[in-house]
Amino acid sequence: MSDRVEKKFKSLSPRYKLTLIHKMIIILLAAIGLLSFTHYDIYQMKVEYNPEEVWIPFLKAGDYEIDIMYQGASEGNNAVVSAEYLTDSNNRLGAVLAREALDPGDLEGRMILDIHLDQGTYGIRIWPEHAEPCFEEVKVQRVQLLDRDNYFICALCFLGAAVTALLGWFVPLEKYRDAAILTGIGLAASLPLFSDFLLEGDDLKFHLARLEGLYQGLRAGEFPVRINPVQTELFGNLTATMYPQLFLYPAALLRFLDISVMLSYKLLVISLNIGAAVFTFYAVKRMIGSVRAAYIASLLYTFSLYRLVDVYYRAALGEALAMTFLPLLVWGIYEVLWGDKKRWHILAIGMTCVIQSHILSVAMALVFLVLETIVWLMSYKGKGELSRILAGVKAAVATFLLNLGTIVPLLFFSGENFVGFSMDCYVPDFGVYFSQMFSLFPSAVGESLEMGTTKGEMPLTVGGVLMVGVLLFCVAAHREKKRSKTTRAGLHCLGFGLVSLGLSSWIFPWERLSQNDFWREVITPLQYSWRFLGPASLFLCIVSAIGLCLFASQSEGKNWVLGIFLTVALGSACFLIDSMTLQMDVINDEMFLEGNTEYDSLYMYDDGEEAPDFAMKMGVAENYIKAMGGTQVEYTEYHKEGTTISVHTVPLEKPQGEEYLMFPLYYYPGYEILVNGERVEAISQHRLLACRLPEEASYIQVSYKGYGSWRVADAVSWLMAAAMIGYMIWLHRKEKGAKQNPVKATSF
Repeated sequence: MSDRVEKKFKSLSPRYKLTLIHKMIIILLAAIGLLSFTHYDIYQMKVEYNPEEVWIPFLKAGDYEIDIMYQGASEGNNAVVSAEYLTDSNNRLGAVLAREALDPGDLEGRMILDIHLDQGTYGIRIWPEHAEPCFEEVKVQRVQLLDRDNYFICALCFLGAAVTALLGWFVPLEKYRDAAILTGIGLAASLPLFSDFLLEGDDLKFHLARLEGLYQGLRAGEFPVRINPVQTELFGNLTATMYPQLFLYPAALLRFLDISVMLSYKLLVISLNIGAAVFTFYAVKRMIGSVRAAYIASLLYTFSLYRLVDVYYRAALGEALAMTFLPLLVWGIYEVLWGDKKRWHILAIGMTCVIQSHILSVAMALVFLVLETIVWLMSYKGKGELSRILAGVKAAVATFLLNLGTIVPLLFFSGENFVGFSMDCYVPDFGVYFSQMFSLFPSAVGESLEMGTTKGEMPLTVGGVLMVGVLLFCVAAHREKKRSKTTRAGLHCLGFGLVSLGLSSWIFPWERLSQNDFWREVITPLQYSWRFLGPASLFLCIVSAIGLCLFASQSEGKNWVLGIFLTVALGSACFLIDSMTLQMDVINDEMFLEGNTEYDSLYMYDDGEEAPDFAMKMGVAENYIKAMGGTQVEYTEYHKEGTTISVHTVPLEKPQGEEYLMFPLYYYPGYEILVNGERVEAISQHRLLACRLPEEASYIQVSYKGYGSWRVADAVSWLMAAAMIGYMIWLHRKEKGAKQNPVKATSF
């Protein structure tokens, strides 16, 4: 063996021994993986007894066996399975999936019908063709597994075990210790997800429909998906454009592996819990230079009560995502104004992540960005500070270009007459009382109530334990003869935390602001003033972490204070988690979750009473093409997938006057309709997409294309993202080549 080969072989040999913790993690993951592999269920549904007909709201694509027990069937009677809301290739509802004769000689007969569904289908009807009752029992069983969740979890566990073994053998512990601990913190905060159900948070079904709609749009070949094809009873909704969904794409892509929408959502939430721990740790470590404080802040923020309420009780996925990236944004502001101005890209990335998570959180983030800039200007020394202004400009330009693909369509639709743009301002009605704000063990039941009572209200608190942390910080700061840089950082965060609490409280003059036309337009989209509890939680967690570390360093032998504080903080979080898991309703029917079409009317046109009427009048049973007028039309080869439609039409007589074809798509500007390859005008008829009825046989294609300026904006955003990646690689190599200096405390 040559020296080179021998050296290579030795480099591949394990250099370390697996510790007991490594072995325990590997064994645990392997055991969970094996159990997951063997844990699967065949989907079965025993339908409630009805001798005349059986209705099943939704069945996903696949093969099914329908087991029918019957008695006393008449001569010539058939068992029929039809999809009442499925449009066939001739644009007719009620496609027959199976028909078989019932044996009139059997007093107690049984038959099994096989059906195949190419797509998720609503309104499955099982009925005897003649009206007399004869069904006794109907069972539906899916031939294939409902999904491949068990196999995916098994593969994920064994992958985790392999990674753990490789890290233990080849990488020194100090290289990945932080990442491992932070991952553990995020997983611990995800315990309510380790089940076969989902807690039914307030907005859960809405966000699951967003996720499923994104998958269905991608499946139809649309990218980016701008119209959610599932929402608004399959007529499509603009949430995919007005509600940024960048971070939903990875979860939606999992659906192509036949992973359930439930598991896809759970993995997304687990990721944001881990992300909250990771971003908080590295942000605090960079800003104040203390690993200990960074760990404490990470633990406190990941288990902060309002964040847990957002994730589980409210299931406010957008706001929870924004809270995940808020530490990254704070870190970026620090680097530009006080730290290493060459790291301006962190501010651009942090702001971009918040923008791509939750638009309303952007407005709250801008409040603190402006306030911190004012503080910086007040301490402006002039010499050498212009470079920081330039760094801020770079971050602002990069943020704008990174999000141009989102901003341009948003600005376009901001001029439309949507329900969401004409809402009443009720921000002043939803302030938080101090008795709620500092609750240590809040109840996990209730809803958001207007001011005047706290009985039966949802948990709205940052946690009383953070107030203790603030007091410890104030005591430690008072003890200092000369204010340290770390203490100054804490004072900044304390100021912002108190501002956030003030903005969320019932004493802030929201009512007076809402009387001014300009400010009413500004604050109305916020909806609830208690949203400011989110940034308050982050700032006060950082303050508490700094206060605990300073207090412990000033009081030798009093580290027990830190232990008691963290015990109470985690106990408070665990109490809330336990209360939610024991008291909240759950959803465990994966078939129901995939067929969920939940939406709101914010991005529907405001036509007075017509907007809510649309939801009642137009259901999945209306999902077919309609010809407006007296002309009869013959349809062939009709196909609808996502927001894409193709159909051949033949008018059986010459249209008289202006007649229209109305498509089962809610009208939004940007649809393209081609008749025999030529583009025709897309118009709105009763808020549905329509075009003039062709006078002759035609091939019609409908798809959502948006506008050319949107595609240009998308291209600019992708190019800017590539440029940012290139800049970060260049900066990393430059810093790696230079001698690294120890991280210094903030110059606050």
